[in-house]
Amino acid sequence: MFSFFFSILSLLNVSANEPAQVNASYGFSNTSNGLKTKTYRVTYENNRRDLFWKYQDARPEANDFIFGTVITDAEYLGEISGLKLFTGVGRKWNENNYSRLKLGTHKLKYKESDSSTLYADFTHRLLIGKHDLEFNTNYDFLYIDGGVPGPYTDKLQRLQTRVRGTYRPKDRIRVPYEIEYTKISQGNSLQRQSVGFLYGNAYPIWIWGGYRVERLSYSSTVPGYWSPKKFISHGPLIEWAQTFYENYTIKASYLYSFIKENDGETGNSYYASAAFEYGERNSLLIGLSLFRNKSLQNSSEWWSEGGELYLKYSF
Repeated sequence: MFSFFFSILSLLNVSANEPAQVNASYGFSNTSNGLKTKTYRVTYENNRRDLFWKYQDARPEANDFIFGTVITDAEYLGEISGLKLFTGVGRKWNENNYSRLKLGTHKLKYKESDSSTLYADFTHRLLIGKHDLEFNTNYDFLYIDGGVPGPYTDKLQRLQTRVRGTYRPKDRIRVPYEIEYTKISQGNSLQRQSVGFLYGNAYPIWIWGGYRVERLSYSSTVPGYWSPKKFISHGPLIEWAQTFYENYTIKASYLYSFIKENDGETGNSYYASAAFEYGERNSLLIGLSLFRNKSLQNSSEWWSEGGELYLKYSF
């Protein structure tokens, strides 16, 4: 069955300028408030593409197309199912500019109630001097990252616009930053900003340490999902990755934050992640990642944990 599938994709790839790539993943997560989620993703790209970390033999100009699906199987006081289908086109204008547009449909079913929405995603990436910049605007259901139960029961939708990038004034300094504005159905909106300062080394061992600050605010506090008027977090973080025996890579990161929501007491949180990968990104890569997130504020505790099994195959 798999040989037949890849044969069909090879026919689609006849006119491609670069190797095609299939990405497949299975993700899972649980939260302390009872949301359990499983996510299955499969995408096909006729030309694999990453402007910020170029693949071998990347062409200076190319036309791309992509199609894929995302299936969500979840549970929160009832069964949840989501099905997203999309296709898209991309254009690498030169070595420093790349655009991609994806369009599709997204269906959501919760407690026997069905709803569907347009899915649209536009991304433009560019390299300007010492900056890696990405502009993205996305229209979709909010439930993907919006909490419970409002995004499910009310089938909330969002229009998200964000700019993120990394400034590298010197080889050993990285300054990641992000600005986001999201318009949410039923009259709410979110503003978020973050910036970090990291010092370290990229090769032969990826090791960086530094400090990160984030601020977010919703225009309205909604009972159906976490939506504080003001939330601030800041704290140290560290990232590490190393390859052993050419094909084995281990990654780990840890972020500890001091958090303050509205006018409440200062709390704390941490986010820890680890990943193991086998293979080489230019041909075949298989990986497993795990994460744990926990916060404590005003004697209230919340946590989430999960992971992802993923595969990237170029041919």
